[in-house]
Amino acid sequence: MNDKKNCKKSDMISPTVSFVFDEEKSDRIDRVLSNRFEDLSREQVKGLIKKGKLKINDKKVLKPSSKIMPGDNCEFEVEVDDFSDLPVAAPVKFDIVYEDSDIILVNKPRGIVVHPAKGHKDDTLVSGLLYLNKLLSDVEKFRPGIVHRLDMGTSGLLIIAKNNKAHRNLSDQFKARLVKKTYYAVCENAPTHITGTVDVPLSKNVHNMRIVTNPDGKKSKTNFRVLSNNDEYSFIELKPLSGRTHQLRVHLKFIGCPIVGDTLYGASKSFKFSSDGFALHAGEISFIHPATEKVMSFKSELPDDIIQLKEQLKL
Repeated sequence: MNDKKNCKKSDMISPTVSFVFDEEKSDRIDRVLSNRFEDLSREQVKGLIKKGKLKINDKKVLKPSSKIMPGDNCEFEVEVDDFSDLPVAAPVKFDIVYEDSDIILVNKPRGIVVHPAKGHKDDTLVSGLLYLNKLLSDVEKFRPGIVHRLDMGTSGLLIIAKNNKAHRNLSDQFKARLVKKTYYAVCENAPTHITGTVDVPLSKNVHNMRIVTNPDGKKSKTNFRVLSNNDEYSFIELKPLSGRTHQLRVHLKFIGCPIVGDTLYGASKSFKFSSDGFALHAGEISFIHPATEKVMSFKSELPDDIIQLKEQLKL
């Protein structure tokens, strides 16, 4: 018997998401939450706050304009349709690079969404992990196992937590900037210097939900090194020193070198790279194992589409 058939579409569940606000200065709580939950609009966040779905330091907060301070503990109930937004097990193709009782290292192909979102119910990385009957943390029930993310159009390495202790440990490492990542991108044009740092704050444009440079935004910093280039294109190594949404894509646009295929952030629409995304690959990651406390490092070779693109562009 399928219990889902006996449930109404209107039935809702409200998983509570907890986090510590680790920015350096206070901010409006509605802005903080809309930045954290990309699938929720600012108005949706405000509505949930007014319905009593938010607590800061165990005290209910009803005003969307309320300030959250560095170090504050936030608990937010996100209403999720029981059968449309929660993860669904389904076969999804990806490679498991490493696995033990606490973590899984996945090599995500370009074109796969990490967790359920609008228009993506059963074609996500989480769907594939559930299909393989993998144990996953449930700190965030609608994003089981997910400690960090890669954009749909990005390929490469991703850490998955198999239990809540590992999840919280890894989350703390990301907040403390202990996780080191290296990305590789094929870009239009080339930076004026072979090596450098892009130190430009970022924020979300509330009108179109894109990430933009903003002097009042969150501190964001990326180191880069040009590995090869010609008159029109370059192959660049990127080391993010912060973890903002779309950080690498926006920083590369800022220095005049949008990622090939990334038309959202300035790349030419006439050059066709891949219908699945853009030429960005998360190639290396290093972190402290949440149980053994040993430093672990992994590397993923460039995918075939970027190798072929480099050959085509003679990089």
